[in-house]
Amino acid sequence: MSPRLVRLVTRNFQLKVIAVLVACGMWVGVVYASDPPAISTFNVQVQTGSLLHSGLVLLRPIGRIPVKIAGVSTNVHSSDVESHLSAVANLSAVTRPGEYRVPVRVQNADSKVWIWSAPQTVPVIVDSQASREVPIHLDVTAPPPAGYTVNVAQSTISPASVKVTGPESVLRNVQAELRVNLSSYRASLPITTRVYLTNAAGLGSELVADPSVVTVSVDISSIDSTIPLPVRVTFSGSGQPPAGYTITGWQVIPLSINVTGPAALLTSLTSISTEPLDVAHLTSSQTLTAVLVAPPGTTLSVSYVSVVFTVVPVPAASPSPSPSPSPSP
Repeated sequence: MSPRLVRLVTRNFQLKVIAVLVACGMWVGVVYASDPPAISTFNVQVQTGSLLHSGLVLLRPIGRIPVKIAGVSTNVHSSDVESHLSAVANLSAVTRPGEYRVPVRVQNADSKVWIWSAPQTVPVIVDSQASREVPIHLDVTAPPPAGYTVNVAQSTISPASVKVTGPESVLRNVQAELRVNLSSYRASLPITTRVYLTNAAGLGSELVADPSVVTVSVDISSIDSTIPLPVRVTFSGSGQPPAGYTITGWQVIPLSINVTGPAALLTSLTSISTEPLDVAHLTSSQTLTAVLVAPPGTTLSVSYVSVVFTVVPVPAASPSPSPSPSPSP
């Protein structure tokens, strides 16, 4: 390069650099003036990329995680962005029940945007997998039309129980129900419907019933009258928990049920009793399932209720203070 060309390039070099930067800035401003940069957050469902070890199961589905996506406004707010995002959790290192934070990999298949930020791990709760046979209860969500009733005790379910598989902790006090709406039924007939599973904590989506669909033959007949009656809880034995504990109260869910039968019989009833509950093993607050006893000649809208017991330890007795000696005369 000749000395003259060098002097031409280096003369007022700082001003030339500033001019280039200003030009670049103006170009960026013009480009993004109508479509500026933007960041948007999408909630992405996490999938399990690797199976848990044999005998283990997730207590709850992992759910969604927030992922921030960057790009120009038009691309970031496109309806197609979320369909190109995926999140996969790696469960291969989990070998026993417990709470963990496992790695999660977020991927974006849309070349027009990029991932600005995303969680590196997600929390999971892992439990042992177990199975048990659970009897099926009939739950009439809507009674037959006026003038008709369903006899729950005479209705038959086939099969009468299901094999429930899921997290061991959720299987405790699990209940299987058939929920039938009889608002349009005026005669006895079979109904095929799926089994609903739940436990005292309301968990049920983590459970699997086999079979998942059963048939109930409902017994529907004409009625004379229907009235609501409260539920009275009865107990077996002493009706008390073990020594050192006491029941401070209980709540029946639902508080009352519908009872159907001859009007003369209904007027003599004041409540519906449960089969005796055994509370001799309760050392903490729990929810028990109580089967209802239908008086002869009547039918009940449900066959069982839930009873929530509040159990606390009996406080230790405080020692009595010793009397102060009287002063000598």
